[in-house]
Amino acid sequence: MNAEKKVRRQTLPRHTLMAPIGRRIAATFIDAAFAFLLGLVLYFAGTRLIFSNSILRNEEKLYQEDFHSHLFYYDSEKQTRANYKDGVAYQTYLDVLSYYYMNYLTGENIQVDEGYTGDPDFFKAPNYKENVKGTEILPKDYYTVMWFNKNILEIEDDIPTEKTTSYFQYVLVDGVPDKNQIGIRRDRHYSKTVEKEVMVGENETSNFLFTKYEQAYFDSLMQQDFYLPVYEKVTLLVSVSWMIPLCVSALIYYAVIPLFNSNSATFGKKFFKLGLCGIDGYSMQKWQLFLRVVPLIVTIIGMFLIPSSSYYFSIAMGVIILMASIALYAASPKHCALHDYAARTLCIDAEASIIFDNEIEEEEFIKAEDSQA
Repeated sequence: MNAEKKVRRQTLPRHTLMAPIGRRIAATFIDAAFAFLLGLVLYFAGTRLIFSNSILRNEEKLYQEDFHSHLFYYDSEKQTRANYKDGVAYQTYLDVLSYYYMNYLTGENIQVDEGYTGDPDFFKAPNYKENVKGTEILPKDYYTVMWFNKNILEIEDDIPTEKTTSYFQYVLVDGVPDKNQIGIRRDRHYSKTVEKEVMVGENETSNFLFTKYEQAYFDSLMQQDFYLPVYEKVTLLVSVSWMIPLCVSALIYYAVIPLFNSNSATFGKKFFKLGLCGIDGYSMQKWQLFLRVVPLIVTIIGMFLIPSSSYYFSIAMGVIILMASIALYAASPKHCALHDYAARTLCIDAEASIIFDNEIEEEEFIKAEDSQA
């Protein structure tokens, strides 16, 4: 008898059947959709209203700094800031970049909006040397036309040859390159791909400058000590405003609602006739439902609080973790996901299983069943 019990503990009780993988995966996606919809309701009805004023105040400050840098403009139709998109006329990028590096970063000839009452030192922040996150801000005379021609326009030769790959060239004055003028666009350059000189359209030049434009924002403006704290604060406020309702939604949907359903089932599990029990196949304790939610809440917090330059990273992280969880319970002996291991629970086929409180209750049922056979 003891040997038989040991074998059964390693497997499952006779009347307990594990949930079929297909039905459990389907229930997982339905549950994720329901939990997310509940999170949306909590966000729009709660935290969005609570955090909106603080987010707007900081965003306005952030946008004002963006506008002064000229790396962004005001979209009157959408009534918000917008960045210059790939494919616009190359001259727009050339104007924006030249203004940013040679006016904005040097603090010279800054065009301040009428009525602006902010700190004037904002416009001169890069004009002195100081360390910002380990990067030294260069003195005002660093960003010159010569620097711009070499580092942004990447002009290679004083006078282009048949193998010049640059998209720009120096302005020639009496046949002599004038390095104190911003370079002009070339209509052809040497392509290393086809190993010959080819025509260059304005769109190709725009794409080249678009890369420089993005670098100006992420590598330069984002490093300024007067900009980064505001950006990080806005990001944190937005993240927390989403994180809280999603965590509360997870707690309500995966722990509270199953308390009132048979077999501790969520709506998705109930629809596919699935349920939960202890890892040994017997009844689980209600507190285990709350323990099951802990890995999910930790995941949500990680998705929104791990530093990232894009919210798409958080979404991708969530999808990857969901897929990894499905792969885990598809591969594990008892089809357990991380939250099952954490709470010592098991997803079962509720329609085909009988869940007993303990082995004694099960043995009594089996004896009665055998006696009737």
